[in-house]
Amino acid sequence: MNQATPARKLEEVLHLAELCIEVLQQNEEHHAEAFAWWPDLLAEHAEKFWALFTVDMDTALEAQPQDSWDSFPLFQLLNNFLRTDTLLCNGKFHKHLQEIFVPLVVRYVDLMESSIAQSIHRGFEQETWQPVKNIANSLPNVALPKVPSLPLNLPQIPNFSAPSWMASLYESTNGSATSEDLFWKLDALQMFVFDLHWPEQEFAHHLEQRLKLMASDMIEACVKRTRTAFELKLQKASKTTDLRIPASVCTMFNVLVDAKKQSTKLCALDGGQEQQYHSKIDDLIDNTVKEIISLLVSKFVSVLEGVLSKLSRYDEGTFFSSILSFTVKAAAKYVDVPKPGMDLADTYIMFVRQNQDILREKVNEEMYIEKLF
Repeated sequence: MNQATPARKLEEVLHLAELCIEVLQQNEEHHAEAFAWWPDLLAEHAEKFWALFTVDMDTALEAQPQDSWDSFPLFQLLNNFLRTDTLLCNGKFHKHLQEIFVPLVVRYVDLMESSIAQSIHRGFEQETWQPVKNIANSLPNVALPKVPSLPLNLPQIPNFSAPSWMASLYESTNGSATSEDLFWKLDALQMFVFDLHWPEQEFAHHLEQRLKLMASDMIEACVKRTRTAFELKLQKASKTTDLRIPASVCTMFNVLVDAKKQSTKLCALDGGQEQQYHSKIDDLIDNTVKEIISLLVSKFVSVLEGVLSKLSRYDEGTFFSSILSFTVKAAAKYVDVPKPGMDLADTYIMFVRQNQDILREKVNEEMYIEKLF
């Protein structure tokens, strides 16, 4: 073992842990009834047994490189056994195990927060706002980005199953690449920490609170960046009846729809003061939706004002109108002439209908569409 690589040492200790658990389970099966009157003796024996294992475990863990996360499966294996054993749960060895892994978990969450924050920043700088479809198949294998400004390789999330909501979510959504990536990472991180099943309640609660607050901050950043991008996109759009809502604007709507759905899961904590994270982000999303609906309505109104301005040329009593009506009457003797302004009116009606169709087809939330209309 002394000559082995860190990875090999960890592999051996993981295998040894499996054998130790198996031995203790056999002891329980064969001797529990005989020792039913002396459970403390059985517990004392098990603690001595784990004390022998501790020597090898500590040696193997000390050999691991800094910011290596390969040892988490060892914690999960041992903790899942110890937390279900009434004699050993939060016993001497169990507490020692937690003491070793507390700094690792805290460091991991810290680095993940930096990683996700920087990936949001970079993602929105390069965001095309093209709707992302069929992302569910590729996301579970996406490695978390390495951030050059940090002098280390950022952690990769250890093995875990894809979040249960992923399939149903991505079948119906057309959000942006950055937002989909964000929601997935936040959920994956929360699922990983949840799967640790931390036995000490106070630290477990601290971890959960930290992750919910992190999700709230990240989603807030996502919503604000989306709102800014929406306003810039709309400012550049045409003010005439040629305007057709770009797909990117619909994608921004959908990002807010997804943020609303995901905040319920990612930001909500049961009870008391912690509920404020979810309430705060919910209020922000609702207000942002109101603002972007207002911006879009203002854009449509400016188009309408342009149309009305052109139609006003045909108002009776104006000098320009009298000339137009004279020429129309003169021409009508020879050909079928449309009424003044009808082409303009038809163009405006087409503008409204086509934009309604675009919004109905591409925005995922009926309630928002109804408010906009």
